[in-house]
Amino acid sequence: MEHQSMMQEIILAWEQVRSIRLSPDQTKSMIDFADELFLRSKQFNLTGFKTRKEIMENLVLGSIDPLLGMNVPRGTLFADIGTGSGIPGIPLGIYFEGLRGILMDSNEKKMGFVGSVIEMLQLANLSVMPGRIEERAREDSLRERFNLVLSRALGNTYLVVELAAPLLVMGGYLYVYANEMQGDIPALVVRHAGELGLDMAGEEERGSLGIGAAGFLFIKKGATDAKYPRRFAVIKREAQRCM
Repeated sequence: MEHQSMMQEIILAWEQVRSIRLSPDQTKSMIDFADELFLRSKQFNLTGFKTRKEIMENLVLGSIDPLLGMNVPRGTLFADIGTGSGIPGIPLGIYFEGLRGILMDSNEKKMGFVGSVIEMLQLANLSVMPGRIEERAREDSLRERFNLVLSRALGNTYLVVELAAPLLVMGGYLYVYANEMQGDIPALVVRHAGELGLDMAGEEERGSLGIGAAGFLFIKKGATDAKYPRRFAVIKREAQRCM
């Protein structure tokens, strides 16, 4: 089909610029995922992007780019909180086949879509977990379980750090997708992260992990009090002060 050839060309150009090469299975999975997002977007309100090209470049490849050089052990467990349409969890699960991931969101219809895509693409390293993050993060089975937590479109960083911190093991990382650089984080967010046991990662830590300059990276260096996360309305109200 014409659109599949177009998306193959997009991926090939992306590979050439970055001096990498995907396997044929990875390429096919990315195209099939972008196609599903395009075809079922209106049904599930999955994305504001209107074309397959925009979806491939911005959502699929755009989820991988900041973490392209990420150096983590095989079997590393990550949580994608507020995954929505499976972003960034599904593209990362395709690219980093050695990672294991749990994709979380409170929207059951979107979770149904994500689950169906994971099954269709036979991504055995990924699974879905419906439910509100602030409730899931209080479950004993999930607290301090994840080596890495990711968030691309969940909301204000103040909100994200409170929802993510309880999920991380000591020494684990939180990466928040953003166009801004590390130094652009509001001081209020930095202070709140510290209250949750999170420190801003320095350049050396970013380099050793293999994460690019954009986005916000935190490392868990202290315990997270059992009172966190609080009710969503409370966190959201406080987060408004950072906007």
